Amino acid sequence: MATAVTAQLVAMGYDAALPRNFTPLSMLGMAFAILNSWGVMSASLPLALASGGPSVAVWGVVFAGIGNLSIAVSLAEFLSAYPTAGGQYHWAALIAPNRHAPLLAWVAGWTTVFGWIAVAGSGSVLTSQMVAGMVAQTENAPHSRASQFVSYLLVTLVAFAVNVLLASQLPSLNKAALYWSILGFIVIPASALLLCKIDFADPSFVFAGFVNKTRWPDAVAWLLGSLQAGLALNGYDAVSHCIEEIPNAAVVGPLVMISCVALGIATSILFIVVILFVSGGYDAIDDIIGSPLGPLMTILSNASGSRVVATVLMLFPLLCLVIEPISGCENLAMLTCAAQQLFGTISIMTTSSRMVFAFARDGGLPRSDLFERIHKSQALPLNALCLAATMTALLGFIFLISTTAFNSIASASVVALSLSYALPIAIHLAQGRSKLPDRPFTISPKLGWVVNIIGVSYTAITTVLFLLPPQLPVRGNMNYAGAVILLVLGTCVAAWYASGRKHYRGPVALRYNEISATAGDGSEEDEEHAD
Repeated sequence: MATAVTAQLVAMGYDAALPRNFTPLSMLGMAFAILNSWGVMSASLPLALASGGPSVAVWGVVFAGIGNLSIAVSLAEFLSAYPTAGGQYHWAALIAPNRHAPLLAWVAGWTTVFGWIAVAGSGSVLTSQMVAGMVAQTENAPHSRASQFVSYLLVTLVAFAVNVLLASQLPSLNKAALYWSILGFIVIPASALLLCKIDFADPSFVFAGFVNKTRWPDAVAWLLGSLQAGLALNGYDAVSHCIEEIPNAAVVGPLVMISCVALGIATSILFIVVILFVSGGYDAIDDIIGSPLGPLMTILSNASGSRVVATVLMLFPLLCLVIEPISGCENLAMLTCAAQQLFGTISIMTTSSRMVFAFARDGGLPRSDLFERIHKSQALPLNALCLAATMTALLGFIFLISTTAFNSIASASVVALSLSYALPIAIHLAQGRSKLPDRPFTISPKLGWVVNIIGVSYTAITTVLFLLPPQLPVRGNMNYAGAVILLVLGTCVAAWYASGRKHYRGPVALRYNEISATAGDGSEEDEEHAD
């Protein structure tokens, strides 16, 4: 007899083709590896400190946290009602007026596919930068764009290979990623406080310090600085695209989605506050912003008075104590950080492949019949994974030609995902929040209106900000993300009128007059998958 969660999926017109191997903890690990919030915040400190100073590094997380948590809670209701891998394109179609549903699903689907493949490229770039830097340091020569491109392809290949060859071990890898991130979050700040040899910065600097090197008006500069926190809290829809691989999906999925954002907010604020206290205050800001060592390494070096100690902290002390030669610590530090980023890149590759699979399953891609197939022996959408990896690799050629063009694509991916989050929420509001069926996870009507409105408003604000250049005057720092978004949307609409409107009918569930959100109460126990 089919379980309630399988019956729910079948009721929406889909086969339960993917094994439910993920546990709540492993799904949380996957989502948090993608967000990697405290790590992203520490890496982006130069941008935040130059565009708002310490105040935006701290309170920007609060601002972005309120916006993203409101979106996550809003999407959690959809996920509980319709736990399918299609995520936001599926939800938008199911609550939209019937005549508009296929077009909205088409646009949301293509936007989300583009967003996740571009995010996969961004993950490969970040990891390859660390690997290329490590190789260059070993060879005592600066790394070239070509060498980083090779590293990019290798990272993409590794992420693909892990997803194929270790598919059954992904839940365990995701747990390891979560433990590793939490370990770094605890060890680095605690050690920095204990080993700090300089005076702690004044609380007024940490919580109210303001710096503006962008030439934008102060308010605009602060909001631009807060985008770093928004970036560190983006990507939680990964839970929805892998939701068909977890038991009790309608109950567990929403809780994991909300928890990963809440965990990202808490760890980011605590980490940044501690790091700013040991940063050296205003006297050290220019060094932190311009240091080639990176912001975190610079702060830890200044605080401890030793670059070796800072390197040990970057390694998480236990690893460095095992290795005797201090000369090798910097390489190992880079390797450790690259390994942490690689966890996220692997999870992003998993998510992008599931999104490709889901959209193909509804006929949204060329040769959908090919990309919706499940590899029988490995029980994964291998063709979709191949497509996602190939497209990610091709983005590397754009990076090889122009970092400006690639950075614009990376910024556009964040905008694309944000818009895909806002679309079903906006339709839900326009429908009077009355279209979702009964579901295990629900919020009160009044709170629902509040979080939905906050989520859509936050998306509108950040979308505009993400399209602005980071500094004035605009010279070599032009932001072409807007042009990329227009190109993606223009291509999507052109494809719709060329062929999509003739054959695409949206998610399979649109063929049914009534979709039951819960084929059963959605609360079955699955002791076999319990943590």
